Amino acid sequence: MFPLPIISKTNKIVQSNIQKMTANQDVIYLLFKSGNLYVMGSNQYGTYGNGRALTGAGNANAISTWSLSATGVKDIWTGSGCSVLLLNNGTYQYCGLNRILGTVSDVSTITTTWSNFTALNSFITSHSNLTVKKIHMGGQALGILMSDDNLYFIGYNSQGQLGTGSTSNQSSVVLSRNNVSDFILGTILTLCIDKSTGIMYKAGWNQSGQLGTGDGSSRTTWTSQGTAVTALWATASATMFVDSTGNLWGSGEYTAGQLNNNINLVTNSTSNLRTTYLNITAGLPTSTSLLGNTTSDSTTQAFQWYKVNTDVYVIGQNLSGQMSTGSTGNISTFTKMILPSGYNAYAVQNYVQVGLVAGTANTGAGGDGSAAGFMLTNDGKMWCCGDYRYFSAVTGLNTNQTQWVQLPLPAGG
Repeated sequence: MFPLPIISKTNKIVQSNIQKMTANQDVIYLLFKSGNLYVMGSNQYGTYGNGRALTGAGNANAISTWSLSATGVKDIWTGSGCSVLLLNNGTYQYCGLNRILGTVSDVSTITTTWSNFTALNSFITSHSNLTVKKIHMGGQALGILMSDDNLYFIGYNSQGQLGTGSTSNQSSVVLSRNNVSDFILGTILTLCIDKSTGIMYKAGWNQSGQLGTGDGSSRTTWTSQGTAVTALWATASATMFVDSTGNLWGSGEYTAGQLNNNINLVTNSTSNLRTTYLNITAGLPTSTSLLGNTTSDSTTQAFQWYKVNTDVYVIGQNLSGQMSTGSTGNISTFTKMILPSGYNAYAVQNYVQVGLVAGTANTGAGGDGSAAGFMLTNDGKMWCCGDYRYFSAVTGLNTNQTQWVQLPLPAGG
């Protein structure tokens, strides 16, 4: 009698051919491992990089079809109205608002094609003995953390967010701080962590109290309240951090409910501000659930998202249903995201919002919080929900979606 065959129950792992998904306030990028970079969105400032720009912002101008933006791309970063990519040959390029160059302060000078970022390329060449640990963009500036733990900046600096003691724009890459373990650029502000002490330092825009200093005055040099943190984040007008015990703290604007205060306002109001940090951990499963969590990065939108065990918790801007909770309306308490059937938090690689930002800073631009949400999962699938105008042409949908729908990918990935 022959022995019975052994039947394997090992699940086949689906390999993704997508390297990265990222977004600024009105454009989403999808980078494939092939080096092809695709883009979709409103393109107000020419961040498609293909030689064109639209005349207005937001959903009314959304182009919901994929366009090839660049080829031979290794990585991509994007802020508010400008983007930077790294080609496979080691060259950095930019497009969009020229504020990223540190040469202008206006919002009318834009570059609509990918162009060599001369100052950044020169810096990398002159520091060839070091490697890049992290690049991050927010507002219209770029930060670069090198392997010697020195933090450098270039770009727009109207509120002193580069921490150099000045509000002058920086047209060359300048050293701002030594001994840094991590940093994040928000909308015209910066947070960083001292490597030796774990203490958080901050600089820049503080009109909404987002630096948690008890006032609304901007800071041009690094300031601290002596708080040790394990992670830090920034939204459009608020900042958050996790302390050494795992509690989440936030300060700044909460118009969209993003600071967990049980106020669900959509009306722009200067009274919806906090100027000191408040513990906003309530609604999350345990006080230690965010230790080591690095999944929230919404520097141009007014929301937060965190992976906690198998779930994703969200709060903030949701007027179009873009956070996939099954309903519309801003969310002022942490709520579980409804993930696609068969998926959990471990499968989620990134989540972003593209659209208009709710808040006092956006009244002139008509910001109402109407946006689309996009999610990338580790099996190489993309998902969309929220304002259908950002994905109608590729999905055929003509109504807002409050739960995830799979998004067709560009054919040339």
